[in-house]
Amino acid sequence: MANTFIPELSAIRRQDKGLGADDELVLTDDDWVVYWIDGYASHLMYHTSLLCDLNHITLYCFKAHSSHICQPNDVGPFQLLKNEWRKGVTEWQVQNPHATLNKVSFAAVLSVAVQKLDSSSIIAGYRSTGLYPFDEDELHYEWLTATNQHKHDSEAFSAPQQELSANEIALKVIENMLGSNIVSQFKQVLNSDAVDLSVISSVHNYIICSSRSSAIAEGPRDALCQLKSCQLPRNSAETTYTTSPDQIDGMKLEI
Repeated sequence: MANTFIPELSAIRRQDKGLGADDELVLTDDDWVVYWIDGYASHLMYHTSLLCDLNHITLYCFKAHSSHICQPNDVGPFQLLKNEWRKGVTEWQVQNPHATLNKVSFAAVLSVAVQKLDSSSIIAGYRSTGLYPFDEDELHYEWLTATNQHKHDSEAFSAPQQELSANEIALKVIENMLGSNIVSQFKQVLNSDAVDLSVISSVHNYIICSSRSSAIAEGPRDALCQLKSCQLPRNSAETTYTTSPDQIDGMKLEI
């Protein structure tokens, strides 16, 4: 509040009063504003209250157990932010298969998630809670009953999409390391009756080099081992191998 909100509020007040940067800002009874907060204990300390009083700011706490209808961030952008955060973490894990997301790398991932937020969801949150424009009729009073509140909470805080499993993340790491060209060719092989083993061989060579250099963690390496060259039935009259996708799925591969 002291480092962000109050300086921004002072700039707005100076602009409204037509004051310059060096002019004294004198506050009157017409300058009081409302600052909405939740009831978290650290927000309700004496020095915070004193700071707000000196700057003509009225602190108003949301009612307990009413965040699902009163708090604009809960009603608006937080769910979207959670979704973008999950996507960002998955992308970060794909790009950094050997690292652990910690306090050092946390901010960069969160920054990307915040930048993807749609401003309309923030505006909608304030409108739906009746805070801006101020309108008490905008609140969803039907959510105040215990049954409807439970239903709303379940919908608001449940993941809209299934999170990727460890194996799915490992597969994405593999595809990222192999490159889109090899992955595309390999998928074409799986969907073709006539299999050119040169593609599988290139994948196999990459796996061998990566395994020897210990460039891939144990989890992804185990998944990569399944891509090794296949013992396919050979057509004696041609240099390609013929098989079906079902046969490929049933092969046991080894390094």
